[in-house]
Formats: sequence, structure tokens, C-alpha cells
Amino acid sequence: VNSSMNKQHGRITRSTLEQREYDAIIHVLNAQQLGTDEEIAHLRWLKKHVQDRLIIFALNKLDVFNSKEDNIDSSMDLVRADLEKIGFENPIICPMSAYFAFLLKKKKLGACFTEDEQDEYDLYVKKFKRSAYDLSRFYPQIQIKSNDDEFTVLMKKCGFYGFEKVIFGAGKLIKQYQNQSSVSKPEIITEKNAQVNSNQEDQKAELPSSKSQQQLSELLEKLETLSDDINRGKLNYEERRFR
Repeated sequence: VNSSMNKQHGRITRSTLEQREYDAIIHVLNAQQLGTDEEIAHLRWLKKHVQDRLIIFALNKLDVFNSKEDNIDSSMDLVRADLEKIGFENPIICPMSAYFAFLLKKKKLGACFTEDEQDEYDLYVKKFKRSAYDLSRFYPQIQIKSNDDEFTVLMKKCGFYGFEKVIFGAGKLIKQYQNQSSVSKPEIITEKNAQVNSNQEDQKAELPSSKSQQQLSELLEKLETLSDDINRGKLNYEERRFR
């Protein structure tokens, strides 16, 4: 929304958020460009003008972190501190690598990799098997089980499995936000407060249905498109409507 190449992006986004009907917002944050002046300014606008909608913050691009130079836990703390300072109470923050999830889904579906994709896939498999990059620890409702196959384990570790669970559990949160006058403090999913479940059994952390998988694949493609835009410098973050 703060593209230097096209100033219309910010105006269009804000106009849409103010005028269109939607239930929740997925706000994508670029882990490589946190806390910029433009980002903080837009988040303040968002807090002021979109007070009655559920906002899910997707902290993306953690796959590019270098364990010698970057720290995922510190970045999560920084994002949380910035959001709470702006006024977002107990923000829902979903750390992830949308790109690695895209590669995992592509392989699962039997699609062919390019040479570059194969190299990146092999690299990320090794990377996310390391404890420093295991993002499942930020989703207390997600547990890696002994009978999980490699696809499921890596989806959990790259954070996207947990993000899927947040999305599928968002209905409960949306209702709470729509009735804030009668709810003192809505339940949310964060690494500190995991209280949203699609049901009491958490469906034993099974993968979504084929229809849900298709919907998530479409969402994943949108996240990857956004990630490509970020790489080209078109924008740093963007809101996506979630119906």
C-alpha cells in the first residue's frame, strides 16, 4: 500500500477497506522489512478506521532468515511490540514461509519443479528441519505427531499448517468481533493464547478437505503473488479480504 511506483495503491486499499463489506482482514507483513515508517503509519490508519473487524497478521518470508544474523523469536517480539504499541490488543500473528508451503503443496500434487524450485525445495527441507526454523512452536494448538508424514511435518514447521488452522477457526473470532459490545475480550490465537478450535477435538489436526485444500491453494497463490510484488519493490504489505 506504500508503493513508490504507484501511489494509487494506498488510496485504493484504504477506500476498499472503508467502503466494502468483509468479515476479516489478512494483513501480510514482510519479515525482511519490519517497522518501517510507512508500515507503522498504515497500521495506525488501520487501527483507527477498521476497529470492528478481525485482523490476522501473517508474518511471511521467514524462509530468507539467516540464523547467524536473524532471530525469528526477536522478530516476533518486535512485531508484537509494534502492534500492541499501536493499540492492537493480543494481536493474532502467524509466522510462516508461504513460498515453502507453495513448494510443498506443488510437490504433494505431483507438479513438476523447475531446476531453481527443486534447489530451493531441497534447501528449505533441510532448513526447516532445524529447530531454529521450526515455526510450529508459535502455534501451541499444533503438535507434530510421530505418525505425521514428511509433508505434514514440514507444513507444520513452515507455519502454514498453523495458519490454515487459524483461517478455518476464524469464524468463531469473526462472530465475537461482530458482537464486541457483548464480548469483553474476544478469544484469539497467538503463541501466548491458543483458544480457537474448529471443534473440541481439533479434528485431531487432520488436513482440510479437498474443497478446503483448493481454497487454501488459491489463498497460497495470492500470498505468493504478493511475495513476488514485495521482491520487486511494488509494495511492502497488503490487506486481503477474507469472506
